[in-house]
Amino acid sequence: MYVGSDAVEVGGNRLAEAAVGKEWRVWGLTSARGLELNGKLGTCEGFDPMPNVRLHLRVPGYRTPFKVRMNCCLEPDTPIHNEPDSISALDLSASAQVDRNAVLRAADARISRKSAREEIRSNTDAERTDMSHRAKKLVAYLDALEQSSATPLPTFACGEVGDAGLSDPFVRNMMQMKPVCLGNNKLNLNELYLGGVDAMQAGRRLAEYPLSGFCVPCQIQFMESQGM
Repeated sequence: MYVGSDAVEVGGNRLAEAAVGKEWRVWGLTSARGLELNGKLGTCEGFDPMPNVRLHLRVPGYRTPFKVRMNCCLEPDTPIHNEPDSISALDLSASAQVDRNAVLRAADARISRKSAREEIRSNTDAERTDMSHRAKKLVAYLDALEQSSATPLPTFACGEVGDAGLSDPFVRNMMQMKPVCLGNNKLNLNELYLGGVDAMQAGRRLAEYPLSGFCVPCQIQFMESQGM
């Protein structure tokens, strides 16, 4: 039986092995060649194992396969959000200002026997360093927001792990398996009610962030669409 980072490594290799022979859409690459490949479909012919797992994708129109990080390979029908191509296209106000009352309603919503805020607070002393980092940061912000509507919004990144997480082998392996972000790489608190959900579901999304690190669009696609 494998545990910790060994279990994640074995699981990652199994996922990569299961990807062979299937078609994948490339997304989230940032190099000059990668930007050329983004959005294209390719068939997986093999893979490099964990911890630096890469899928070998045969993309039509290119002579040789490309080695692409598994977390930049999406199911062909995965909805993707086009990233802004200029500063003027960015909606900076959406991430800089939040609807205070809406966020606090989500934080106070009871999602089990506890409120979302209580669930988040219970993870501040989690053994996983990435979970405790995200929980502490979110609790500090919610407490400050309770006191003032003018509270500066810190950046909550999709997949954020903190400095301690970067030195944890388990967390590093988990990072290798995280799919590419389908939002703007940030947890935007204005998106908690995306899709017209009620405060309880918005609270679940808020409480989920410390656990998975997923922003709302990623939660919707990779978790909620599968009934998780």
